[in-house]
Formats: sequence, C-alpha cells, structure tokens
Amino acid sequence: MAKAPRPDPVKIILPDGRKVVVDGTSPRVEVDRQPLLAGVATVATGLALMAEQGEWDADSAELSLLRALESGRDGVMEALVAVIQKNLIECYIKETHEDPGEKAIMFQRAQPMCRKMAEDMVAENAYLEKLARWIALNVSSWGQEEDRDVMPVSAEMITGLISTYAEDAAQAIAELLSPPHKPLQYLEEILGIREASGAGRADLPRDMLVVLSSGHFQSLREALYKNTFRKVDGTPWPTAELSRGGAKGYAQLRPAVVEQDPHLPREQVQAWAQTMWRQQSELSDIDADALDALCAIYLSQARSPDDGAVADVDEILAMRGLKPKRGGQGRRGGYEPEQREEILRALTHIQNVWLNIAEVKVYETDPKGGKSRRPVTKTLQSRPFIITDRMGQIRLDGYMDVERFVFRPGKAFASFLFGTGRQTGLLFQKALQYDPYRRKWEKRLTRYVSWHWRAIARTGQFVQIYRIQTLLEAVGEDLNDRYPSKTRSRLEKALDQLLEDRVIAGWQYDRWNEAITEKRGWGADWLTATIAIEAPDELKEYYKQLAQARPDAAPPQVISVKAPAGDAEALGERIRQHRRKTGQSQLQVSEFLGIQQGYLSKLERGKAIPSPKLRSALNEWLESDG
Repeated sequence: MAKAPRPDPVKIILPDGRKVVVDGTSPRVEVDRQPLLAGVATVATGLALMAEQGEWDADSAELSLLRALESGRDGVMEALVAVIQKNLIECYIKETHEDPGEKAIMFQRAQPMCRKMAEDMVAENAYLEKLARWIALNVSSWGQEEDRDVMPVSAEMITGLISTYAEDAAQAIAELLSPPHKPLQYLEEILGIREASGAGRADLPRDMLVVLSSGHFQSLREALYKNTFRKVDGTPWPTAELSRGGAKGYAQLRPAVVEQDPHLPREQVQAWAQTMWRQQSELSDIDADALDALCAIYLSQARSPDDGAVADVDEILAMRGLKPKRGGQGRRGGYEPEQREEILRALTHIQNVWLNIAEVKVYETDPKGGKSRRPVTKTLQSRPFIITDRMGQIRLDGYMDVERFVFRPGKAFASFLFGTGRQTGLLFQKALQYDPYRRKWEKRLTRYVSWHWRAIARTGQFVQIYRIQTLLEAVGEDLNDRYPSKTRSRLEKALDQLLEDRVIAGWQYDRWNEAITEKRGWGADWLTATIAIEAPDELKEYYKQLAQARPDAAPPQVISVKAPAGDAEALGERIRQHRRKTGQSQLQVSEFLGIQQGYLSKLERGKAIPSPKLRSALNEWLESDG
C-alpha cells in the first residue's frame, strides 16, 4: 500500500541558491528578485496605471509587453527552467514518497536539458505572444483593484505569472520524464540522486548525430528516399526489398489495423491498400530525415530498449536546419503550418512501415554477461518506431495539431540500439539539412558515406575506394547516356560541396584515364572508374576508439587522399610562391578560389590534393598576375 503524502514541508536547495519548498506534494519555488525581468515589471506598472485611469488598450498593452518579454528573454528562460525543475522534483516525490531532505540536488546534469525544454516552449506556437496576452489580462485586473499593494508591479510578480502560465506544460514534460514513460532511475540521474549509469559516451564531433548503423536500417532509409516500394505478387501492400549489410528481408507500407484485426473484410483491405499506395507516392528524402531524427532523439534520451522518448515536431524541423519565423509587431512567430504538416506526414509514413527481416545477424549476451563472439541469425518483425502518446492543441474541427509525442522503437530496431548488440554510428547533420530538392545528391551521398565509414570503422582505413556506379546507385541516379558529362559534372559538384562543408576531407579519381573522354561512348568506361574519398579528421579520431578497443585488431591504417608526395609538395610550393609574389594573404586567395583558408593551408603544405574543379581554378590563378 502506498504511503500517504508527507505533510511536513521540505526545502530543497537549487544550485543558484533558490529553494524549492515542498508542502505535501505541491512544491513551489522561492525566488529572489530577478533583475532580468525588471523591464517587464516597469512596463506592467505603467500599463496598470493606465488601466486604473481607464485608458487601457488591449492591443497596445500586449505589444508593449511582448517587446519587454523579448528584451528580457533571459529572465523568461530562468523562470521557465525553475518551474520545470520544480515539477521534476514533484514527480520524484510522488513516485517515491521519500523525503529528499534538506540537501542540494545536483542540477548540473539537468540544467542543459531543462534549458532546452524551456527554449522549445518559447520557440513554438507564438509562446511569447500568448504569454504577453496572459500578463496583460492580469495587469489590467490589477489596475482596476482597489488594493494598491499590487503597485508597483514587481519582478517577483512577473515571475509568478510566468510560472503559473507555464505550470501545465512543465508538469506534462516532467511526467513524460518519469514512470511509466521513463524508469525512475532516469529521473534520479537527472536530479543527481543517483550516479549516471555506465561510462559516458565520448563527446560527439561537431554537427553529428548518433543513429543506427545496421544494414537493415540503411536499407530502409534508401527504400524511403529512393521510393523503391513496388507492387509484389501475393500482397496488396507496397513492398521494398531490404538487402544491405547482410540483412535480408522486406519493408511494407501496411497499417497497424492489419495486425489488430487479421480478418478484415476484403473491401476494407482494399480501401486501406489504396491509402497505402497514396502514401507510397508521397515518399521522399524527408521521410529518411524523420527516421534519422527519431533515431537520434531516442538515443539521446533513452537508457534501455524499454524506455520511451519525447520528440517535438519543431525540434525535428530545427534538426533539418529550418529556422522559425520571429514573432513580434503583430506577427505570429514559429514554423509554418505547412512545415509541421510535412513532418507529421513523414511520421505517419514511418508509423505504417512494417519490417520483416528474415535474416539478420544479432550478437547475444553469453551466460557470463559478455558479448558472444559469433552472431546468431534471427528473424525480426515489427514497426521501426511506434508512437504511443500525442500532445498538442485541439482545433475547432475537433482534430489535434500534434506538437510533441512519445515514441519507442519496435523490436527490429530495439535489438541494435543497446547492450551487446548495439550497432550505432555517426551521421553528419548535413544529411538532414541539405535541401531535398536542390541538394539531393549531397544529401544522399552524406548518408551513404557516413554509414559505410561506420561499417568499416574497425579496420581503421578511412580512405575508401568507390566505383562511380556504386555512388550513382547510392544517389538513385542513372548515367545520362547521351550526355554523360552532365552526370559526371553533377557528381563532382556534389563531392566538392561535401568537401567545402567538411563532410569529407578529400576526394580524387583513383583509377581513371582522362583521355578516354575523347572517344564516343566514354560514359560506360567512366562508370567503372573509381574515386577515393577520405573521412574528416574528427570522425577518424572518434572511430579509432573502436579499433583500439579490440585487442586483436591491427593498428589503424589512416591514410590520406593525396597525389604522390612529390606532386602534392610541388603544387603546394607553387601556390605558396605565387601567393607571396603577388602579395596576397591566404584569406584573399581562399576567398578567390571559394574554399576555406584552412584547406588552402593544407594545399600549400602538400597535405591535400585539389579536386579537378579546384585544380582548374588553381591553374587559372597560378597563370594570372594575382
């Protein structure tokens, strides 16, 4: 039988000196005067006086308060972080009925997370505009009261209004981080009551995400962005073959109702099949973006395969590099409804994917608790991810505008996310940020090389040789037989863009004779040529840890994409001498060539080799007078 809530108040000290007072199960934050909100308080005092004199103008008051809140944004954030922290403590007390006592809760671990939650709250759905309206309503009431104790309006009073307004949202967030959505251990780690379990993961390199790296995950990504779902005999559902990395199986667009009621009437099956074929026509790179985002969010939050994770639609849009509109002056801020709908549509597609992996290698735990040396071939069937709860605002038509949701992986993915069978790797966030229409080649090549580097990371060979045909297949493009130079130019342009964005450290033709282009039909020969692509240094360093962890592993062979040493050094010397002769700085030359100064420095030191396009620009510059 659960214990009754504790009647005696408890004070818990926050890192900034404020105290959380818990009376029974209703904590409140004792705050000091917050100078960051003094400007809002001053504006509110003036507006209250106007209300007292009968000169109240609601629109003008809301606009004035909105400007003050935007100026005092840091103060708003502090108030939101405090109310989120308070609700986390409240959830802990409700779950355990234990007295944390008069002790300092270690919020250093929670601060970044709470700050991110507060930022998400402020960023979505014109939050500050609504908050300004709420404060204006209360200030108007204060100005009409006979009790003059409310004048002038203090920063503490503004903090109280912000906390009250945010209470419901903060409580919902805290509950999603508590049982049954998360294990109690997760909440205890946030509060510092329990040490974080396991060794911390090494810091991620810049602009990278951690996602699944298994073969069937990559196969599903490709099936989504290439849209390889086709009609197959014996089933009404769109079906795509999955065959990457030793995994063999298929994916289908098939609604969950089929599992819930396997004896659906024929006409209902046909109706659902038409819906699935309509969704098949909508598949695009954005579906792969959503899949990667779900995977990255889940791995950043979950501690075990049974955990749920909380995702925000706006968070996924931000991961894709999209910027919300700024609110103010009567404009509604945040993302466009069409942008949110695009993500929700992709999430619906992923919800309807059914995976049937007939052959996949899984490493199981041996009786002693370690990882078995030999993988076991298994059959896995499930959804990739399952959305269990949705939160948002109800529209006038009765439908919900989903803002955030709780989700977890299906068995086909869960087996590879944690424990001895974990198969995860780095993905450049650029894969999500590249425009799916104008930068399709760059987007798909980034995904492919990121996955392949993880697959061969233990070898330590971070320069890989790819056939042109393989790279085109990864992009989902065919050779233009009539104008092969167009295909070649687009591939080289994509590789140059990846080099400029530091997704790769370098590339060059490994086996190709340029003289072949002088004969007719050279495109077929070009498809068999090879290109060497080198991983960036930070990715090499991250994956070196995997090779070093294997006692039987050979020393890493980290080689560079370079011309023979003499050629690279000779070119570098020519660049250096010409730059000095013309009196130019590295910055000036790099801007002229359209590359980064650091890359030009590498060229001068013979540590890199230019792409054909850059070599042409270099030759033109070397022949000029500066």
